[in-house]
Amino acid sequence: MIAGQGLWLLKVWWLLGMLEVAIVGSATETIVVVNGRPITKSEIAVAYAYAEKRFRRMEGKEPASADDKRAVRRLQHTMEGEKLERRIRGVIRDQVSKNLGVSVTNEEVRARWRELTENVDIERAQVEEKRNFSVLLDALEEVYLAGENPEHVYDSLLMERMSSREWEVHLAYYESAEKRCAFREFVNEPIKDQEDPDPAIRGMMLAEQLDAAVDAALERDDAEFAEYLRLVKTDPASSKVQSKGPMYRAAKRYEWWHERYRQAKIEMKDDRFKEVVKGLQQ
Repeated sequence: MIAGQGLWLLKVWWLLGMLEVAIVGSATETIVVVNGRPITKSEIAVAYAYAEKRFRRMEGKEPASADDKRAVRRLQHTMEGEKLERRIRGVIRDQVSKNLGVSVTNEEVRARWRELTENVDIERAQVEEKRNFSVLLDALEEVYLAGENPEHVYDSLLMERMSSREWEVHLAYYESAEKRCAFREFVNEPIKDQEDPDPAIRGMMLAEQLDAAVDAALERDDAEFAEYLRLVKTDPASSKVQSKGPMYRAAKRYEWWHERYRQAKIEMKDDRFKEVVKGLQQ
């Protein structure tokens, strides 16, 4: 991996998890308990002002009327529900990671950072990073606002910047107007001084190790997947490998995680968010 590309992918990984802002509230009020771990209001709360800002971006006007203000409240609740779902997934992933023995040392983090930044002009990389995000935003708006074909948009704007798989991930993640608005706000912010890279690098490395651990679990418990991995290593051109398609491994991981979510013991304490849990465990 080229160092500059590594920084770009690192920032993408970090950005997928940073698009909400919590507020103070009933910090100790428990919303849900996940496998014995409570999730409180303060962990999922979204400021009314933040929802109001998102409303302006979406509707192109001030929320002046009573109906508009109710719409902002509904948007705020929706955003909190999305944040709760991510938090539940995060708690379960943390618990599974611990059970699988996934961990990253400080030295491993420092080594990865040196690898990513070797012979890289950080300031120049930040400018290029911002340009990449701007192009990605343009591509997303071509698809979701102008109705263009995603494959054509990828070919014309993104082919040299990311893989088609990465484009599919972004398309799925930014399908909602709310997330695209938040992304637009981020892209339009001025470039800041280099932030501490440790949390993002550590998270990226933990995700890589966790994927490997899930693959190992699937290989042990799923004969079909084990055969697929064997053929990937010994005969990647095999029709049995090619027939699975490029999304097979990701789909198997998704199924594995969905089963972990289904098996989780989740106790609701606030029925306003019961649909979030229902959707996660269906």
